[in-house]
Amino acid sequence: MNNFFVDIKECVKISIKIILISFLLGLLVGLIGSAIKGAFDAVYILEWGGRVITYAACFGLFMAAVSFTKKDLMRPLNYEKQWKTYFIRLNLAQVIFFVSIFTLIISLAVNSILFYFK
Repeated sequence: MNNFFVDIKECVKISIKIILISFLLGLLVGLIGSAIKGAFDAVYILEWGGRVITYAACFGLFMAAVSFTKKDLMRPLNYEKQWKTYFIRLNLAQVIFFVSIFTLIISLAVNSILFYFK
């Protein structure tokens, strides 16, 4: 059971990295959209940051759903030995699922906070 929590901790680390990258990408999209509109709107830019996080999480959940339903699409990993250094009990589909769930939870929190600033 202890190995499971170590794997979950690694999933949280990966999801934080994905959140930061997708949030910065969303800020860039929001900044470009704000420039096209002709007025600087900080809430609009931050909303795009939250949206891109949500899109990334939904894409990950879609990939996890496909890998859970179509087992033949999941071929063995090329770097199985390196995988086992990071994840002891979870396979690739489970890692994608947990990372996407954690990303979606953070996205919900970001979007809820932004909702109250509108």
